[in-house]
Amino acid sequence: MRLKRPQVLQYLCSVALLAIAYFATAKISISMIGLNANATPLWPPAGIALAAFLLRGSWLWPGVILGDFLLVQSLGGSAGHSFVSSWGSVAEAVVAAIALRRLGFRPSLDRLQDVWGLIVAALCAPLINATWSTLIEGSLGWMQWSQAWENGWTLWLGDCMGILVATPALLICRQWPALFQKPGQRVEGAVWLSLLCVVSWVVFGSEPQAAIAHYPLEYLPFPLVVWGALRFGPPGAVLASLVVSGIAIFEAFHGHGPFFAKAEHLTQAVLFLQAFMGVVTTTALVLAGAVGERQTTAELLQKSEASLANAQRIAQLGNWDLDWGQQQLRWSDELYRILGFVPKTFPPDPDQALQAIHPDDRDRVEQALAQAMVERQPCRIDYRILYPDGTERLVCEKLAFSDHSVTGTVQDITERKQTEIQLQAASEQVHEALRSTQLLTEIALKIRRSLELDQVLNTTVTEVRHFLQADRVYIGHLDNQAQGYVLAESVCDAWPSVMCLEYDEEGVQEFRALFASGCSRVVNDVALSQSTPKIAAFYQQYQVKASLGVPIILGDEVWVLVANQCEHPRQWQPFEVNLLEQLAIQVAIAIQQGQLYQQVQALNTNLESQVEERTAQLQQKMQELQDLNHFKDIFLHAFSHDVRTSIMGMSLILKNLQNKPGDSVPVMRSMVDRMVQSNERQLNLINSLLEDQTSESQPMALSYEAVRLDGLVQGILEDLEPLLVRNQATVCNLLPANLPPLIADPQQLEQVFKNLITNALKHNAPGLQLTLKATVEDQQIRCSVEDNGVGMGPEVCDRLFKLYVRGLDNPHLTGIGLGLYLCRQIITAHGGRVGVESVPGTGAKFWFVLPLTKPALAGLTAETVYNSPSLRSSISKITP
Repeated sequence: MRLKRPQVLQYLCSVALLAIAYFATAKISISMIGLNANATPLWPPAGIALAAFLLRGSWLWPGVILGDFLLVQSLGGSAGHSFVSSWGSVAEAVVAAIALRRLGFRPSLDRLQDVWGLIVAALCAPLINATWSTLIEGSLGWMQWSQAWENGWTLWLGDCMGILVATPALLICRQWPALFQKPGQRVEGAVWLSLLCVVSWVVFGSEPQAAIAHYPLEYLPFPLVVWGALRFGPPGAVLASLVVSGIAIFEAFHGHGPFFAKAEHLTQAVLFLQAFMGVVTTTALVLAGAVGERQTTAELLQKSEASLANAQRIAQLGNWDLDWGQQQLRWSDELYRILGFVPKTFPPDPDQALQAIHPDDRDRVEQALAQAMVERQPCRIDYRILYPDGTERLVCEKLAFSDHSVTGTVQDITERKQTEIQLQAASEQVHEALRSTQLLTEIALKIRRSLELDQVLNTTVTEVRHFLQADRVYIGHLDNQAQGYVLAESVCDAWPSVMCLEYDEEGVQEFRALFASGCSRVVNDVALSQSTPKIAAFYQQYQVKASLGVPIILGDEVWVLVANQCEHPRQWQPFEVNLLEQLAIQVAIAIQQGQLYQQVQALNTNLESQVEERTAQLQQKMQELQDLNHFKDIFLHAFSHDVRTSIMGMSLILKNLQNKPGDSVPVMRSMVDRMVQSNERQLNLINSLLEDQTSESQPMALSYEAVRLDGLVQGILEDLEPLLVRNQATVCNLLPANLPPLIADPQQLEQVFKNLITNALKHNAPGLQLTLKATVEDQQIRCSVEDNGVGMGPEVCDRLFKLYVRGLDNPHLTGIGLGLYLCRQIITAHGGRVGVESVPGTGAKFWFVLPLTKPALAGLTAETVYNSPSLRSSISKITP
């Protein structure tokens, strides 16, 4: 991880401070009592290194190496010796710090697991440094192997004592000022610390030759150490250990104390001193850990009690406990409050609790509690508490028994009971609402299944009476003509019917006044209601004790839905009133639908009669027209036959006379010539009349728009696909895609193409091949439909587009049909031309020419154009 510049500076300062502390404490330890580095009773650098790694992290290890290097150099050692030996100190501190962190070590030392972890680390971790240093010094010849055991043992003890004394002091030093912050602890702390210093000075400052030094005086500080641990926790224990150890070492430096008096040599005195410091420090730390855990437990218990009290106050739950053996009764503070007392105002007393119970419930509760105490079985009792101000509270008490005690809880359930009652009432309301909604839906469905007004009204009154369990339900009608009558009724057999009731004008006005505002009329007891004379007489006549009426307003007319209770008065419920009001809306809709249905039926009946009458008239006119047409046909044929026959005969006679040789004739030749010309003119007129007498020409209405012929033809071929397949025909569509749009009526052009194609299929054998072409010529489009069928002769081609084509046997036989005649009319109406080119045996080519734009002569009929030489001449100029 890359560090920023401020972090680098902070790291270097931490490493430097650790190196200085390591070097300084090591020099002081070595200079004590004139001993060398391998014989110090306490090695503080080991404890300093471990404390630094625990507080600041193991990444400060360069400080240990630097401090050890400075120490060895100051003692005259080599650089290699200092470098090699320092790695043992680093490994010792790093391994101990990592192990403690893995165990969840807390520097506060307020738990036994932290204390025991530190003690184990102080005993085990120095083995690393002692083993490493002994092996390295023995291997490099810096030490005789015969001194290995003594050297390793001394190093291990020094590092152990350094960790046990120095590490806790550095970890706890921040907490020492808090020892004397509380006013109550300042005097005690001053006395304790003074006694600890004085006793330690007396014990460890005695002369070795004095007789007092031979007594076990070193144990005198122990009570003071225990005092500090019990009263001041881990900070006091560590401070006591540090004071006692410091004074003992200081006096040992000057050759004083009981350890020098009892020891035979210096090494033995050092071992006595180390053992003492280890016992004192371990005892103090273990006591401090136990006290810390006790304090933590006490704090947690206090918090738990406070939390329990808060929970009881929130839940309005109190408890009591009765010890069978000691007959000791305990109440919680909340129980005092529930019973209406101030907490702690008097000792818990069962008689006081009974006095707080409502007098009506007191005996029942006392008997239930006594029975439960005798049977020692759990029980539950609900009763009321009566406060001095008259307030009642509902509580629930539960008892649970054990071998030596009984525990009871008392909970205020007043709000819960009120909520349950409200929820129950709400549930009942919801149930009634659902029931009403379901009934309303069912009734609405039933009355809407029929459009017959009588059936709708009868269904309504029947369903409402069954639902309300009423004695009578009826629907009345008060119209705007001051007339009133009952339309539908459902009534029990025990009560009279109101169907025969007829309102007079005064009664109608009174009833209309009751419901004209649109409000429902609820009468729970007619004896207590204020009614008009007419209404009171109605109640008396029909034995009505309670009435519920809902208006149904339809314009100026008033309909009413009324429910009567005849046996006794009745308290109408709000949901019943709401149901009838909602149902009145549905009935109003049903009445309107029924009225509309009746009107529609009347209109349908009238319309059917009118349609039948008009149909009869049209049929009569059609028959008359057919008779006239038939008479016209007979007349024309008879007339043409008779006149033509006579004229033809006259013409033949005259021609014979005319052809006789010589000049001797009965009449003059000029007269004969005029007669012949007149006869031929009459014959031609008669023939024209016979040919065109069915051609009733009418203008054709066209809807012009831009038409793409290629798309139009493609759609036509898709529509005619089944016909083409059935006739085994093949179509070759050669219309180019780049044809300009044509201004024409697309539906009419579609009819032209379909007629031409179906005409070719109709008059040719299966397997026909059709070819569709289109070209642009001088602002015109020329389209053609070609086939390879049987073809036609010139005489057929000339009369193909007329309405009738004469046959050989019957001069009035209908020819190819009306389709080609319509094609001629459509093309001519567009200002174009149509024609056919055919040779028998080689197929036929039908063509038509249309202008690209709307022609000025569009809209004229084909008959007008063909029968007018001037118009035909004009069109031929436009469409050559």
